[in-house]
Amino acid sequence: SDSSDDNEAVRRAVHAASRRPVGRRAGVSAEAWGAHASEAPGWTPPVYEKTPEERRQVCEIIRTSHDSKLQIMFGAISAETFDK
Repeated sequence: SDSSDDNEAVRRAVHAASRRPVGRRAGVSAEAWGAHASEAPGWTPPVYEKTPEERRQVCEIIRTSHDSKLQIMFGAISAETFDK
């Protein structure tokens, strides 16, 4: 029956949750990236030239997007910065 299937699903979920470790997650590490790359001899950051229309489109996408990640990353950037 549906009720016994539901009960079984709940039992499995409770069992799986009880097996998770309690407390802080174990540390995660990765290769360092950032300042050292800009100190490498001969390294220059990439530049992707855009036409005025492409710049307008990018600004419009960021301004009207409902994606919170775009707003977090670019929402506070001034128009002057985008014009650079």
